[in-house]
Amino acid sequence: MRKNFVLLIVSFLLCMPEVASSKKKNDVQNSEITEVVDASNSQLKFNILTDSTAEVTSDDSYWSLISATVPTKIRIGDYVFTVTRIGSKAFEKCQNLTSIEIPSSVASIGDEAFSDCSSLTKIKIPSTVTSIGEGAFFGCKNLTDINLPSNITSIEYGVFEGCKELTSIKIPSNVTRIGGVAFNKCTNLKKIEIPSKVTSIGNGAFHGCEKLKSINVDPSNTEYSTIDGVLYNKDKTEIVVVPGATKGKFTIPSSVISINKGAFAKCKELKNIEIPSSVSFIGEFAFSSCDGLTSIEIPTSVTKIDDYAFSTCQNLKSIVIPSSVTIIGDWVFSHCYSLTSIEIPSSVTKIGDWAFANCEELTSIKIPSNVTSLGDRAFFHCFSLTDINIPASVTSLGDSSFEKCTGLTNIEIPASVTFIGEKAFYECKNLKVVIDNSEDKVKIGNDAFLECESVTFTKNAIEQTEQQ
Repeated sequence: MRKNFVLLIVSFLLCMPEVASSKKKNDVQNSEITEVVDASNSQLKFNILTDSTAEVTSDDSYWSLISATVPTKIRIGDYVFTVTRIGSKAFEKCQNLTSIEIPSSVASIGDEAFSDCSSLTKIKIPSTVTSIGEGAFFGCKNLTDINLPSNITSIEYGVFEGCKELTSIKIPSNVTRIGGVAFNKCTNLKKIEIPSKVTSIGNGAFHGCEKLKSINVDPSNTEYSTIDGVLYNKDKTEIVVVPGATKGKFTIPSSVISINKGAFAKCKELKNIEIPSSVSFIGEFAFSSCDGLTSIEIPTSVTKIDDYAFSTCQNLKSIVIPSSVTIIGDWVFSHCYSLTSIEIPSSVTKIGDWAFANCEELTSIKIPSNVTSLGDRAFFHCFSLTDINIPASVTSLGDSSFEKCTGLTNIEIPASVTFIGEKAFYECKNLKVVIDNSEDKVKIGNDAFLECESVTFTKNAIEQTEQQ
């Protein structure tokens, strides 16, 4: 490997007439360098960036490293290069690495540079660093101490995601943007201070921060504000993030019209949420994994409940959807294992993919007469479901829409249904199906009724999408 590395460098230098000139600006003999590391003897590997700079690059040999020191300057032949960058994925998955020294010559740290360095407990980033790439410290689950230099202007996507032992971090005053899932699953992070210049906070930036008690915003910030540690937009019409450690009852202020994506996600100790009549929109993942919720009342002002809004609310038992809602989105109530009853208003015209999948305690549901389609896996694995109607408004049943609903015993599919997807009733072992349609109007997907007890057609024939 080293032989190939040296040949690569020699080839590179032969193509650099300015570097090879008689003046040899980087010649060791003419420099005032006090400490230069010979690249061929270093424990690290390097890429040449310019005629005077280099970066640390990845190498399989790093996986056994326990500690490392990045040199300020390296020598390759007669030439000296300043190390200015830790390259992308340079130390990725170095799971034995416990410490690293970074010199002040370094100005940037690349994407995923230290991702999954699970033994790294602390790191000192020099003040010269101006950028830290996406996922740079992703999965550093034992990292407890890190400083962010004052010159940093952006905290990138997923940069500290999964840093479970990180309890506090100071965001520099020059930061203008906090990327999506930047601190996701930092389960021991307790407090965040948002400085005045931050104008953008990405989706899921603080999701899964189970011990986060407060998010405070500099009063001079023009985009965000805070009330009792809860993050809002400046005029408090949008609720952005509720800290993960919030407990008991929470009342949303009457100024709020939008509950943003993931606003309450993983607030596992929250027992009761009051939504005011000012709210018209509930975003994706808004209440996802709120395990303490047993019931919630959605006001009639709400016109849209976005995908995954209540997914994995494991103890949610009942919910009433207002008549203002027309679509139940994808995955909205999926994995609500304790859900036993739900009222769907007549205003609803569509039930999305996986909408009620794995609602294991759901015993019956009435589909209103305006619904035209049931999405793929809409009621997948609802094994306690014993009673369901399919109204004459429905024209299609998605793939696996009732797969593994082993509690179903009888179902009548009306003449309006012209499409039954693959595995629609697969493994409904106790089910007797009656289909009221003619062969030229119904298409049935592969294994739609496989393992059902019986299938009866009221007409003479049926068109299938598979050859049986």
